[in-house]
Amino acid sequence: MELLSFGHAGAKVLVFPTREGRFFDYENWGLVHALHRPIEEGHIRLFCVDGVDSESIYCRWRHPVARVERHVWQDSGVRRVKSIGNTFTRQELK
Repeated sequence: MELLSFGHAGAKVLVFPTREGRFFDYENWGLVHALHRPIEEGHIRLFCVDGVDSESIYCRWRHPVARVERHVWQDSGVRRVKSIGNTFTRQELK
């Protein structure tokens, strides 16, 4: 799962993409820029995680168990955000 991180300190804010969206959508739509002041001042760290909707919830051809397993896989990647340090701008979670 790919993600983008903005900021060096502050409260961690986890941002999920919209339905079948991608991790870079918040940046492309200008929402990261709208938060540039609290990010630059170290009040928040923004984590934009990738979505797996098209591989889980909306993947109608897959067996329901496989769809749930894929969704659970995303949850395990999101939990890893808690342990991420302050040194990256883009990272892939495997």
